[in-house]
Order: sequence, then C-alpha cells, then structure tokens
Amino acid sequence: MVPIACHPNRASLGNGTWNQQQPWTLPVHFANLSCFRPRSEDIDWRQLYSLTVKPPGFESPFEMQDLIVKNDAGEFAVIGRNDNLIILANGEKFSPHILEATLTSSPMIKEAIAFGQGQVEVGVLIQTVHDVVHGREDEFLEHFWPIISEANLSSDKYAQIASNDSIILIPHDAELPRSAKCEILRKETYQIFQDDIEAFYLGEQSANTSKEFSNSNPEENILNLVRERLGEKGTDAELNPDNDVFSLGLDSLQTLHLRRHITASYRAPDGHKFSNEELPRDFIYQYPSARKRADALRKSKFSQAAAGQSSLEELLNRYRVSPGGSPPPRTSVVLVTGASGGIESNIVAHLAHLENVAAVVSLNRQVDGEPKPKISMTAAGIDLDKEAEKKIVVMTGNTTVLDLGLSREQIRFIRVNVTHVIHAAWPMDFNRALASFEDAFQSLTNLIKLAQQIHQ
Repeated sequence: MVPIACHPNRASLGNGTWNQQQPWTLPVHFANLSCFRPRSEDIDWRQLYSLTVKPPGFESPFEMQDLIVKNDAGEFAVIGRNDNLIILANGEKFSPHILEATLTSSPMIKEAIAFGQGQVEVGVLIQTVHDVVHGREDEFLEHFWPIISEANLSSDKYAQIASNDSIILIPHDAELPRSAKCEILRKETYQIFQDDIEAFYLGEQSANTSKEFSNSNPEENILNLVRERLGEKGTDAELNPDNDVFSLGLDSLQTLHLRRHITASYRAPDGHKFSNEELPRDFIYQYPSARKRADALRKSKFSQAAAGQSSLEELLNRYRVSPGGSPPPRTSVVLVTGASGGIESNIVAHLAHLENVAAVVSLNRQVDGEPKPKISMTAAGIDLDKEAEKKIVVMTGNTTVLDLGLSREQIRFIRVNVTHVIHAAWPMDFNRALASFEDAFQSLTNLIKLAQQIHQ
C-alpha cells in the first residue's frame, strides 16, 4: 500500500499542517502502476509533484490534476489542483486556497474567488451572504478589512490583497458554476465576471474611488496618496516633497497602486485627465519624489531616458571607499541587515544555529510597525530553539546615516565583536531609476566604513 495524505474538506485545504489531513492508500496492484513525478514549478519554496497513473487496461499513463508536495518524512499531501494554481506575470506562483478559506470563514462572506493569472497583482471576487446596499460598498469593505489583513498574513507579499480596490463585490444571489463535487469552477467564474476583472486591471476601480486633485498643490495630494500606500510606515516617516518613496519602503505592488491612483485623480489646468496609456508605466520609478512627479505632471512631458555612463560614474565616485586591512576573524559574530524580510530571516536563523557563531546582530530599519525578526521568522515558519534565540541581538537604526543611527554602546559592541557583515537589505527592484539607489549606495558605504573600523 502507498500512503498518501489528502485533504478531507475545503477548510483545511492547503493550511500547511499535516496532522489535519486524512491519509488514504492505494492498492498494491494500482500503486505499482503509479508514480510521483517532480513538476517544473515550485510553490512557497516547496517542490511540486504530480501523480501519474496507468490503470490496468490503459495503453498510456495519464497525469492527474492534483498538486502534491512532500514533507521531510517522505509523506505526500494534496494542496490543490493544477487548474487552481495562479501564476502572476512576474512568474510568482501561489495557491489561493488559504486566502479563500480565511475569507469565507467570516459569517459575512458566502464565497471568495481569487484571480490574477498572468497579471501583476492579485484580486478577489467576494460574494456576500446578504446584499450590500448600493452606495455603501466602501463602508462594508472598511468593516471587512480586518479579515483581509488576517488572510494577508498567510500569503507572500506578491500574493496579498493590497487595498479595497483589489476587491470586486459580486451579487449575493449570483449562481456560480460548480463541479459535480459542488466546488466552484474557477475559469468559468472568471468568464462570467470578465468585464469586472478587466476593469480592475485597467484602473477603473481606482477611478471610481479616487478623489480628484488639481494643479494647485499636486505635491501635497501626491504625498497623501503615498501615505495611504505606505500605511503604518507612512504615518511616522518624515515625508516631504523631496523624499524618494523607495527609500521609505514602497514596494512594487504599492508603486503600481500609486500610479493607478495618480492616473485616476490628477486633472491638468485645462481639465485634461491622463489615460492609463498616457502616463508611462514606469512613471513612479522615473520620478521617485512627489516634487519630481508634480513637475512632470504640470509639464505633461515624461522622460523615458535611462541613466547614462556619466551618471553611473558620478555615483561610483561619490560612494567609493578605499579598501582597508582587517585582521582574521576570531569568534564569529555576524551583523545582518534587513532581517525583517523572508530570505534575511532564514539567513539569521541559519547563522544562529551554527556552532561556530557566537552571536547574530540583526539590524533593522527604524520604522514603527516594522516586524521584528522573531515575528518574521514565525510568519516564515522558522523555528528557533532557545539556544539559537539567545544568540540574536536586535538593533534598530538607519543605515543611511553616520554610525547607522545606533547608540555609542551599540557601535562600540559592533566594533569590538563583529567579524562578518552580511548586507541583505539591498533593494531588489529592476524597475527603479538609478537615482533611487542613492540611499542603498549610502547604506553600503556606511557599512564598509564601519567594517574598516572593526578591531582597530
């Protein structure tokens, strides 16, 4: 008999826990004609498998549509179906079942169907139990947002519901197409609401909810839009018209929403409103500050020029640091930047478990609401034993300023003890203009200068 773990119902589908899954077995004569084949895709860093079978009487094997993963004990589990896997335009993949199950756990929601195949962001169709009064949709969504926030905790950032604009309310009494097992047929549902989904990606959803602003004070209006996109990070950050929004933590999905709302909100002095095609897709990247964006909107001229060799050489000269000698390391103490991210959290956890590492200094940005390394590790499913946890020293600062914004005692600790520096906070965004990397170059320069002072 071949043991296979399968999900008994929708509520536990893909919840990441193996103990809630009921095992079933295949007879030996059937198991000998079946095998698990690795697929070319992965999901959440886990290898995906397909079950290929050749029952008696069949001339050739066929591949079942179930998506299967394997745990460390060699057990297999079904986490969904091939036709339910959503692949975004950037190649990222996610299974929407956790998101949908979390949303439908609310007594207000009858059905939730995520969408986003081939697109840059995820949206969701929501069918409510009771009809939402026309004109009070925003009020309902604000009341419902805590459930969305809870669902987002279980999703990678690229698969999260970014704002109310990403939610499409469908009629509460709409008949949704279902299979013989009473499961919603995803592709057929997409076709029914195709116009609404296309309108969402064209920005019409934002146009319906955005307040217009004119040429009188576009800087302030754009700053308000940035604050909305940054959320908690925008409330305490020192926002001014000359801030580079990417240095404040604006990610690619928030950038997309910011551009969409500017397109929907801005009205030129002559009354003209830019269409989605008129405003360049890289508008936020080309004009990373509110002042630059406002100037470009006033002139209605948008530069497409990339940075030239002279700009690169200018930045290289500005942030070049002469190499200095350093003695060989003694007891290993590693400084890691950016440990609130997923990859960085894994780096910190790996180092903390190494016997030859005495301590790991986790340096994070000084922003209220920024998750601490322990919280990030929990969200990423990383377990730390007590000994490893004792090794982690959390420091909060700003790598763009001298001495990283740390106290004298903290700087003294680093200079005396640190033997290695891993700069994992480098922004991975291929859409940014060169000028938006100045803070990143400044941070790298400051870290190099600090490294030169270690053990001196």
